[in-house]
Amino acid sequence: MKKKDNNYYLLVLLSLIILVCVKHYNVFFASKIDYINQHVAFLSYFRELFHSTHTLFPSFALNIGAGENLYNFSYYGLYNPLFIPFYFTRKLNALYYLEFINILVYISIGVLSYKFFKLEVKEKNALCSSIIVLLSTPILFHIHRHYMFVCYLPFLLISLILINKYFKDNKFVALIFMNTFILLSSFYYSISCFLVEFIYFTYLYLKNNEKFILKDYIINSLKFILYLLYSVLISMFYLLPSFVAILGNRQANNNFYNIFYLLLPNFEIKNLLYDCYGVGLFIICYLVIIYYIKSSDLAKKFLSITLLIILIVPIFMYCLNGTLYIRSKILIPFIPLIIMLLSIFFENINKVTISKKKYIIVCLIVFFYNFLFFKKSIIF
Repeated sequence: MKKKDNNYYLLVLLSLIILVCVKHYNVFFASKIDYINQHVAFLSYFRELFHSTHTLFPSFALNIGAGENLYNFSYYGLYNPLFIPFYFTRKLNALYYLEFINILVYISIGVLSYKFFKLEVKEKNALCSSIIVLLSTPILFHIHRHYMFVCYLPFLLISLILINKYFKDNKFVALIFMNTFILLSSFYYSISCFLVEFIYFTYLYLKNNEKFILKDYIINSLKFILYLLYSVLISMFYLLPSFVAILGNRQANNNFYNIFYLLLPNFEIKNLLYDCYGVGLFIICYLVIIYYIKSSDLAKKFLSITLLIILIVPIFMYCLNGTLYIRSKILIPFIPLIIMLLSIFFENINKVTISKKKYIIVCLIVFFYNFLFFKKSIIF
């Protein structure tokens, strides 16, 4: 008989305690400018529009300005799967519903992170790692400020779990539906989520195959990409008009970046450490990434090198942000993979050997590199 895992209940309780600790005003979540005046207001308006038009596919927002294309505001979660039930209510307060959804999302992030990490490490380590995810700066901050920055995370975590399952039973239907939910939740973060999934897929392929065969990897990768495209096709009813609306309203981009700047690694503190609009993790996560670059395990080496390049080379943030600007908030979906690598490190900490001399040399190189090119550096 399988032993009952009480850590799930512990994570639910801990999530609620954390939410109570960050309670703001008279509600669990609140930002008077963004949260109340934008997110709650748009959720309420979407419901009113659906009731007045008697369709789930209206195209015109009559009461906004002089009338607007509704898909100009799809960014606020027009077809978010978590919002659809609210559209069929009439008197339910939008603020209370959004609070309930955010609480549910936050608890789900903790529980699903634990389930995901258990695929790689033991229960105690997985529990500690999932708590780190719950306490990570961007997740805790945006769960009550900009829900669209984190509302897709439960679906992403389920997708990562399903990818692991895919290597065992070769079933992909559930994965397609989860990726569709990611797209409907936040098309802005969906590209980052798909990149995270592909990186994890490659990691598992390397982990499960003793010998790397390029032809076999390409065939399997193309199949996986095809599954991602299925989700895109299913969501096209929403993505296509949103894309057209974005193109119609997109102004000339005044942010011109030198190609040298885009390709040059940047270890800026704001992008990597503690900031609400960045990855928001602590320095040891990046030291672990650097540590596994020299690993003899090909899967871990690939994961560490890939994460490091994406985190420090600005062109990736630039492309993931749709070539609008370089902002590290787009890297939030990479948090599960970074913490997973950290949990693997702690799982094998007894085997870890770190040369102090090499560590000091790396620190000095990074410090002077940033001082020379960016006049900024990581605080060691």
